[in-house]
Amino acid sequence: FAQTVPAYHQYLPAMFAIKDAKKDKAQSEGVRRVKGWLEDLLPDDEKEEEDGGTAADGEETTIIVNQLACKEAGCPDVEVVMTLLRAKPRPKL
Repeated sequence: FAQTVPAYHQYLPAMFAIKDAKKDKAQSEGVRRVKGWLEDLLPDDEKEEEDGGTAADGEETTIIVNQLACKEAGCPDVEVVMTLLRAKPRPKL
């Protein structure tokens, strides 16, 4: 009996690669630093009260920062993706 290997099998080693703790720590610190810069740039009325802002509950801006490995030609090894999720204005009734 010939056993066939699923097509995704070739990607399993990359998915479960051994992590480099020092590299992971540096990446986490970099992401935290960029997020801090963005938080500092927000106006007070978009910052959470615990961060020194005046935004009411549900009115604060959420900041998401991710570092992604880029495998495309001509792309830097690492990309930083920054997302600002602002509170939606409430509809007027």
